[in-house]
Amino acid sequence: MKFGEIAKARTALLNAGTTFDRNQLRATLMSHLAKDVETLAQQMATVRADYRRKLERWRTQEVPENVWVSSLPSDMHDSWLYRMTGVFALLCEMALAAWIFNWLGVGWWMGVATALGITLTLHGIFLHLFDNPERPKEAIHRLRTRVSLPAIFGFLVALAVGVLARYVQGELAVLLLPAFSFALWLGTLSLVILAASLFTVAHIQGWSARHEKQYQEFDNEERVSSAFLDQLRAEDIRPAAVDSRSPFAGALSNISGTVAGRVAGLLTGGILALALVSASGCATAVKSASVPEAAVATGPAGAILHTFVDTSGSCVRPALTEAWDTVRQELPEIVEQHGITQLNIWQFDIDGWSPRHLREIPLPAKQAAVRVQIPGTEWASFANIRMAVHDAEEREWHAKVVAREQHYREGITNALGALDREPVVLPAAKHETPQSDIVGLLRRLSQASEQGPQYVLILTDLADTRYRNFPKLPPPQGKGRVLVLLVPAQPKDARLTLGKPFAGPEQFAIRARQLREAAPWITVAPYFAHNLAELLKGS
Repeated sequence: MKFGEIAKARTALLNAGTTFDRNQLRATLMSHLAKDVETLAQQMATVRADYRRKLERWRTQEVPENVWVSSLPSDMHDSWLYRMTGVFALLCEMALAAWIFNWLGVGWWMGVATALGITLTLHGIFLHLFDNPERPKEAIHRLRTRVSLPAIFGFLVALAVGVLARYVQGELAVLLLPAFSFALWLGTLSLVILAASLFTVAHIQGWSARHEKQYQEFDNEERVSSAFLDQLRAEDIRPAAVDSRSPFAGALSNISGTVAGRVAGLLTGGILALALVSASGCATAVKSASVPEAAVATGPAGAILHTFVDTSGSCVRPALTEAWDTVRQELPEIVEQHGITQLNIWQFDIDGWSPRHLREIPLPAKQAAVRVQIPGTEWASFANIRMAVHDAEEREWHAKVVAREQHYREGITNALGALDREPVVLPAAKHETPQSDIVGLLRRLSQASEQGPQYVLILTDLADTRYRNFPKLPPPQGKGRVLVLLVPAQPKDARLTLGKPFAGPEQFAIRARQLREAAPWITVAPYFAHNLAELLKGS
């Protein structure tokens, strides 16, 4: 009987009612104690025989039959050292798993629980596969050569590559990034296997301590049971065999109260611990997924450029040709900056309200460059790896942007090549009409209501034969930008419209003032002006 059972039996004897009941209980206890003493003696003999048998196989030598069951100091020291090393390896693996799980957006405690569960599972598997009670030294040798040594080698390789990851820079870091990820996987696996193998070796090495503990438990129980049995046999049968006020009864009461208090304290502590663990498990840190970063196009999509050429014959031909050459030269820049997807070429003379549509040229749309962020790795916690990956992404992104822009510009050049094959954009050298109607064209533009971006480029001398002073023109309702490249008029046309054959600078000053007063929403520039893309933004 154990100490607690003996304490309960003493309490039952103390609280027995009649002498007959006490004698009957005493006889039952004596019979039970006698059987327990005999059983414990047999169990002690079995443990001693098993200890002797294992000690002979462990030392590979004969052991006397009366050997004392005790732990082997050298084996106990080795077992303690292996167990402590295994605990340290398990703590490292738990920290590594917590870091990886937290980086992946999973609760760090899931990584700790996973590492602990896998290690304990492997410990049981290794003990089942390698433990051989008949040849314990061979079992340890197999475990060391087949499990521990490969795990140690893998851990050292992962450690060396991990240390290297801390110091490499630039393109070499990006090149070795797959090796670093492999090293992290190898280190994780090696730590788990190493911890499990160390626990298994420590368990096998600690066999003598387990035998000693078991033998001492049986011996203590046998001693207590024998002493209680001898006390019952030597006890005189009296009605008041045990005084409730005796120091023995008080001691039993104190012992019973102490045991009950400890049990209650342990239960309360266990309930509180479970409550804390369940409450802390709810706080899981989640990482936000990486969001693709899009680059905005430089200009509005679907913009249209209208180019109107005055073909009434009143413009000075060399100046008109120079203005058109400037427009033709800067068209690729205008298209790129403003996102032009369609170019319309118009001519007007007598009826500016109804210009002649000469050509429509579709242009390639500038695709919005989408920048997708490359998913990071666990090594992003290292500043050198993070910077190396960022630099590699920037270089790749820059190369893609340059290639896309080059392809876009080639498409613009090929599309605008049709203008080189268009011989009738400018009027013939001696072509003249009875009058010109620039006001009709401007009135048409002021009443435009297109919702999309519209850019208008007009090559004219503003020599309208119908109006000496332009009427007020309201701005268009849509999103329009109008630029007039002012070309000097022929002397006879200048005299007809202005009263005097003013020179080119004087004509520009007069016409620009007239246009600013009539339509301040129009930008005016001389025919030799450049940087037309910026001028189109300023109106």
